[in-house]
Amino acid sequence: MAENVCRYNCPSTGQYDWPDQYSPSANLFFTTSEKAIKNLFHNQDKIPYGTLVGFFTVYFLLACWTYGIGVPSGLFVPSLLTGAAFGRLVGHVVQDYIYPDIDAGIYALVGAASFLAGMARITISLTVILMECSRSVQNGLPIMLTVMFAKWVGDIFNVGLYDIHIELEHVPFLEPFPEDEHHVLQVHEVMSRPVNIPIKCQLQELISVLSSTEHSTFPVVNNHETQLFRGVIRRDYLCGILKAGQKNWEEFIKTESDGPDPPMVEVHDLMRLYPCFPSVEEATEAWYEPTAHGAFVVDLSNYVNPEPYTIGHKACLARAYRLFRQMGLRCLPVTNGQHQVAGVLTRQDFTHHSLAEGLGRAESMRPDEMELARHRLENKPGEKLSAKLFRKGNKTNLLSRAKSAPIGAMRATSGLSSSPSPQGSSGYNSDPNPISDSGSPV
Repeated sequence: MAENVCRYNCPSTGQYDWPDQYSPSANLFFTTSEKAIKNLFHNQDKIPYGTLVGFFTVYFLLACWTYGIGVPSGLFVPSLLTGAAFGRLVGHVVQDYIYPDIDAGIYALVGAASFLAGMARITISLTVILMECSRSVQNGLPIMLTVMFAKWVGDIFNVGLYDIHIELEHVPFLEPFPEDEHHVLQVHEVMSRPVNIPIKCQLQELISVLSSTEHSTFPVVNNHETQLFRGVIRRDYLCGILKAGQKNWEEFIKTESDGPDPPMVEVHDLMRLYPCFPSVEEATEAWYEPTAHGAFVVDLSNYVNPEPYTIGHKACLARAYRLFRQMGLRCLPVTNGQHQVAGVLTRQDFTHHSLAEGLGRAESMRPDEMELARHRLENKPGEKLSAKLFRKGNKTNLLSRAKSAPIGAMRATSGLSSSPSPQGSSGYNSDPNPISDSGSPV
């Protein structure tokens, strides 16, 4: 332990210049986190109560404060440190008043495991990590019991801190498996209204759609009258088309050509912009003169993904959930029996508030099927708690979880419209990371 000792202002008079005296407070405050954890785990000397209480209080408050600011401080090591300090404090109390022949370092190890498990709800992996750190299989049972009880007690009050932060940031995170509500709902009961773009779109309409929405993907239709589905196109591709085509359009205007449309933008010219596609402002700054070129028609047939993942409007919502979860989708067009665009599914449509609205809509549209679903869940072992979600007038659990849902998810989705709508009304995800419509990175 001599290499981990911090003498601070204490004199060094021992042989080989090793410290005969050291400062316990400096050993915790004025050293690295790694050395502080080693001292709490392995130091055989008694650490004063005041030092442990002061270190625990200061470090706990600093960990709570720094997690909420834009500093990459993390919570893994601070949770280990605060838990080890608290466990060491309990170990010294047991050592002084109950059983003197115990190792306070074991209590520090157990305290670190309890704090970290209660914060992040990590169980098996944390047990393995701490067993490997302690290099003793004998510590496996106390660590395992501590981790499990810390998780159980924490689950009584709330979810893990990382899950709370996901809800605070309004991130539409999808759990590994669909919930019971997904198996009784149909896609059209929760889908959002689409913002469709015709395959041959006027330039001014295209600029208006990009400027008034923040959607990451747009369904492309044959025209606004028939609404026949032709594919999807990404927002960054549209911005790239406008940006790369400015030079060609300017030359087209200068030559006063009698052709109906300006020349097309080559695909290789468009892909030169990847991955730094221009913003909407950069792409449309030269196209705010409707009298000059607002009536030009942009043919999107060469840029559309004609075979994206789609789903029927009466399909089970659980099927769509698995597509999003397994394929990493951000947008899923919904079509009806005539292959017309009926709506769009996004990750925001799987929030608790959207599910609560979908359950209410399903009970009003098909009450017999919902009654059968409630009966099936009530008679299925282990599903009685979930069956309560479908009882008429009792959506308390879903609505209570929906309090932290994104504002964009709290909208009425009963009607479908092809008119542009803001992000809050449609729930599109505008994640800037480019992901293809099939779910794979581009």
